Amino acid sequence: MSGFGDTAHSYKSAGWNVVPIPHGTKRITITGYTGNDGIDASGADLQAWIEDGHDADNIGLRMPETVVGIDIDAYHGGLTTLAVLVQDLGALPSTPRTTARTDGSGISFYRIPVSTLLPSGLGKGIDIVRRGHRYAVAPPSLHPEGTPYRWLDSDGTEVDFPAVESLPMLPQSWVDHLDGLGTAPATITAPDAGPVRLTDGSADTEVARALAEAIEAAQGDSGSRHDAVLGAINRIVRQAERGHPGTEDALAQLRAAYVTAVGPDRSDAGAEFDRMVGGARVKVGQTPSAEHNTIEGRNAADELIEAVRSQGAVAADPVARPRRFVSLGELRSRPRPEPLIEGLLYQNTLAQLYGAPGTFKSFAALGMACAVASGQEQWESHPIHRNGRVLYVAAEGESGLVDRIDAWKQITIDSDASAQLEDNLRVMTDVVSLADTNAMAEVTAEAVDLESVLIILDTRARMTTGLDENSAKDQGVAIEQAEILRKKTGAVLLVIHHSSKAGTSARGSNSWDGAVNTNLMLERVGASMNLKIVCEKHKDAPDKCEHKFVMKKVAMPGDRDSLVMTNGRFDAESLFAEAEDSFDGKDALCAVLQENGTVDGFTRADSWKWYQADRNEAGKPEEIPAAVTTHNRWFLKLITEGKIVKRSTKRNTRDVFDVNP
Repeated sequence: MSGFGDTAHSYKSAGWNVVPIPHGTKRITITGYTGNDGIDASGADLQAWIEDGHDADNIGLRMPETVVGIDIDAYHGGLTTLAVLVQDLGALPSTPRTTARTDGSGISFYRIPVSTLLPSGLGKGIDIVRRGHRYAVAPPSLHPEGTPYRWLDSDGTEVDFPAVESLPMLPQSWVDHLDGLGTAPATITAPDAGPVRLTDGSADTEVARALAEAIEAAQGDSGSRHDAVLGAINRIVRQAERGHPGTEDALAQLRAAYVTAVGPDRSDAGAEFDRMVGGARVKVGQTPSAEHNTIEGRNAADELIEAVRSQGAVAADPVARPRRFVSLGELRSRPRPEPLIEGLLYQNTLAQLYGAPGTFKSFAALGMACAVASGQEQWESHPIHRNGRVLYVAAEGESGLVDRIDAWKQITIDSDASAQLEDNLRVMTDVVSLADTNAMAEVTAEAVDLESVLIILDTRARMTTGLDENSAKDQGVAIEQAEILRKKTGAVLLVIHHSSKAGTSARGSNSWDGAVNTNLMLERVGASMNLKIVCEKHKDAPDKCEHKFVMKKVAMPGDRDSLVMTNGRFDAESLFAEAEDSFDGKDALCAVLQENGTVDGFTRADSWKWYQADRNEAGKPEEIPAAVTTHNRWFLKLITEGKIVKRSTKRNTRDVFDVNP
């Protein structure tokens, strides 16, 4: 299997609703086929998409009415949440799951009654994929990080995709819990029993942990807050029924947190919370726990461990018991970070660009952003390996932003690319501190929805308001939030920062210098408009290189003007400009590609390798440029002249080309 064109009809025949997703991404761009109001694509729709150029796309699965996906995020505590649910609800049957990760994360699929009411999640680290909300990315899709999606069985063995009718039914206990997020079931029912009495005293470990997670949920995303808090109430009331102390005080603290979070939107938040507690006490009272699940039967730690170990289907499933350690072979098989902008930024990494005031840091960041968002092949002779949505956080304000973007557009792109830029570049002018976990949760959720490939925080100082810039501890908090944003989105996260007074390092704590994969210094040459970006650090690529630029003034209609950063080596106004009679190897490169090109095509890296070998073999090493960017400039000229063409498919996320006969 290689893509949408090879598998879409097979998935459709197996009962799945299929929608194409652009290759190497997770965001559906075709409208009308997802959400509550979406329609299911017909076979004719699938064929039309294939013939319209979507044959190499990823596969998106919209849930049938009778299927639910339980999406477990191991990194964010999903396995712990699952263990607690298994303790209360019983084991989940073995079922196929789709995943691009090796840590136990993935979406497991079950059949459910059509009438089941589904919440948006089941607690920390577990989301629900349902017909009207979200969708699944399935094999043979490629994750934005470059890893392939796989179907795995309960033993972690790779399998073919299942037919919908072959999926196991979700156990009734889980269905009841999902249906309106009702109380956890038990093996005994007592419909005439009275409400559960809450317990006094100090909270034990289990109640304290439940309260901490509940307060975090109460302060979280407003769209899922009600479901999350209701689930937490049920959990704490169940703990009261089992004899755990401190539940009355825990619910009082949770009520205060909920009212504070919801109060600005709902005047009856307190009454709503009380109704949820009352309902939970009645329902838990009617479904008492079996004796061996009470605190008298065993302590809370033993109960949690045994609940997981005693469930055969879950214990054998890597979703419940992930492997934390991998073999060297598995480690070697993991893809290395691929470039976003060659020589500068690498996909799904944290990067920093710093410089003194007046070194045009924002202009550099905006140039990169515009090139990636508008679908360009390169940014100032640096090849771009992936295009898409770019999010720009202009924390220092929006002044001058529109003029800078318009000036870049005027000298760089045509109307079609301009329209693409207008759609793909999104700007936020609010100041959000990385220390504000609630605000950052909202930013992260929106960034995930937008399927961004590049996120720029301009500047680090404004995004760490309230934190001591020189404190490694304080900056560690900011770095953690930045990493959550990066991992959740899979985007490059580029942070713009100021240099120290000496100008030789980034200002403040060096925690960021150690945390980033890429550290770029922007340096101005004297008082001129000439600049250098120095790659001080690349974790996964050669560093210590320099890239030269010049700022050009661009006049625009309406008596407007602005500066634009351009490649200084190829601009006559630059101190770095190459001589007019400098060697142009474009034709020699074309001959090399004609000689070496195969039916499998070639990448830019192949081209550069072949050219160097050819010139050395010909005894002309002086015709090999010192920087790969010169080769890239020749390569792009050949594309512009139509002498080489890009294929619609990629090789390990890299563009593949052919010589045009």
